[in-house]
Amino acid sequence: MLQERQQNLRALVDWSYELLKPEEQTVLDRLGVFVDGFDLAAAEAVCGGEPLATEDVLDLLGSLVEKSLVMLQERDDGARYLMLETIREYAREKLAQRGDDAAAVAVRHCDHYFELAKAARNGLTGPQQADWLWRVEVEHDNIRSAIALSLSGSVDPVIAVKFAVAMQGFWILRGYSTEGRKLVQAVLALPAIRSSPIAQAFALYVGAALAESQSDHAEARTMLETCLELRRGLDSEVDVAATLSTLSLARLQGGYADDATACESEAREIFRRLGDRVGEAICLLHLGQICLYQGNDAMARSHLEQCLTVAREIRHQEVEGECELVLGEVAFESADLPQANLRFKRSLTVCREAGDKRGEANALRWLARVDLQDGDLAAARTRLADALRAFRAFEMREELLGCLEDEAELAQAEGRVETAVGLAAAAAQSRQRLGLTLSPRAERRRQTLIGRLRRAMTEAPFESAWAEAKQWEIDEAIRNALSPRNERATA
Repeated sequence: MLQERQQNLRALVDWSYELLKPEEQTVLDRLGVFVDGFDLAAAEAVCGGEPLATEDVLDLLGSLVEKSLVMLQERDDGARYLMLETIREYAREKLAQRGDDAAAVAVRHCDHYFELAKAARNGLTGPQQADWLWRVEVEHDNIRSAIALSLSGSVDPVIAVKFAVAMQGFWILRGYSTEGRKLVQAVLALPAIRSSPIAQAFALYVGAALAESQSDHAEARTMLETCLELRRGLDSEVDVAATLSTLSLARLQGGYADDATACESEAREIFRRLGDRVGEAICLLHLGQICLYQGNDAMARSHLEQCLTVAREIRHQEVEGECELVLGEVAFESADLPQANLRFKRSLTVCREAGDKRGEANALRWLARVDLQDGDLAAARTRLADALRAFRAFEMREELLGCLEDEAELAQAEGRVETAVGLAAAAAQSRQRLGLTLSPRAERRRQTLIGRLRRAMTEAPFESAWAEAKQWEIDEAIRNALSPRNERATA
């Protein structure tokens, strides 16, 4: 029955197509390149080529809408055109039969969405970050299609690197780092990219930034060190500075704080000389993070307050949100819970307004830690659950493991000591397997938690529970955190 219905629909589309004027057929065929809805600008850019004029596309689209081959959807963010999947497949088949025209249409499609991605990259550094994130999200499937084309050999492969550079911020902010890393791996395998130091360096930089966003610090360091060597040879100061600044955090997370400081200081000097305020703000943020790692809270606060001033002046919401977060961490470590709570709430507000899902998750986690200190276990439970789900979805490994340890602290506070031991053990095992290290202060805090749990259970039961939980897969630990078992509270 279903097959018969599809055949009848196909016959109807074929009949309708034969009644179209040649120029209407041309537009419908070319629309087959889209994989999702599209706006007028995209239709004109892709369909407006010989034998059609760009200014004729609107009227031809209107005619196809009247004939029910294309649908017009009015939305708050602008009108979009849609096609039934059967019609889109039919148009795609017709387009494939057009030979050279099909290739030209594919190139125009790739070019149009690259220009959109490039404009979005610039937009993400300003006050319209949320609007640009939403616009790219709406067009994401079409952008994916264009990226696939850039890897297919149909166009200059360097455009694949340009797509990676343009999409880096979006991927990180919206939790698509895994997808981006796969693209970078494919790009770096292309002979044309391996033979171009410039293209290879850009691909390595994006790959490292994405790896760092998922706590793969070892891969990030390897890629950045190769990238830095290439860029020093190319004598591009701004690119050298960007690489140094990103490398500093990768080295810090490996426990090399002095090397991180040296990298960041060199990067800051270059950015200052070039008058690059965005770069300078990021350097100040990183220097604040390095000082916090080293336990120098006063210097960390000084760098971060300078960073916040610059970020607000240039209206860079991503840096502002993260800077508020780290200032909150400084206050938290100083036991100034009211100030920490204020900073974390500011960070949450900025990130939500800007559409920064990663930043929102981090702010929720730290607000939960304040809740734990204040004894508000219900609020802590809700916020930690939301943060944990986000970290899992975005594959933010380091943040996820830290959140599991926060869940262990919550479980202990609620009297679920066995669950607490299990979560702490699973997090410790995963951190060891991934080669992740903690700052000296964070490690002391972790050892204090383990000591409390050991005392609560006594030695033998603790060791048994710890050994059993070390076998948990990370998803099992997350399930136990989000759906705690009813267990007898341990006095």
